Amino acid sequence: MSPVGAVMRRELRSYFVTPVAYVFLVIFLVLAGILTFYAGDFYERGQADLQPFFVMHPWLYLILVPAITMRMWAEEAKGGTLELLLTLPVTLWQAMLGKFLAAWLFMAGTFIAIGACLSALTNSQVVAFVLTALVSVLLMLVGQPQVLDFLQGGLPNRLINGVAHLSILQHFEAIARGVLDVRDLLYFLLSMVGWLIAGVLLLDLKRTR
Repeated sequence: MSPVGAVMRRELRSYFVTPVAYVFLVIFLVLAGILTFYAGDFYERGQADLQPFFVMHPWLYLILVPAITMRMWAEEAKGGTLELLLTLPVTLWQAMLGKFLAAWLFMAGTFIAIGACLSALTNSQVVAFVLTALVSVLLMLVGQPQVLDFLQGGLPNRLINGVAHLSILQHFEAIARGVLDVRDLLYFLLSMVGWLIAGVLLLDLKRTR
């Protein structure tokens, strides 16, 4: 784990030597409070729980995570430091895992894994931001009734049910209520692993070109 730890410390240092980490933490706290008390109707609900606070988290991640992850690999590739990093005694897996763990200390793992993969796809931070936001939106909305009703006419029910199970919001709803279902935990774990594997494959493809 020492190479992973070295990459993670390097990445964390890059967050805190600039105001990036502090700015994102402040924005997260301010937006979380606003969405909880206003959009979530915290007082009006008349219930002593934190569901309005947690249920808004995916939407916060949708805004903030692409901005954090867009530089993860795109900046390395554009600045020419990717080749330098890969000449060190560290594998692609160790580098990816170290960067992922550093970013995970700030935000949600699945969104971070998506951003890490799509940042490895391109040298442009802007493109990485847009792709991460787009994929995240699709994975959040894919299980909503309006989307499923739209797909109802052209796809078999079994495929529609499979598509619905890809929804991040569907698996997050129970967690927001304080219920930890093994199926939801497996969904997020497998999502993180799958996106990280895809990111490593993209980096390996870029290295061998």
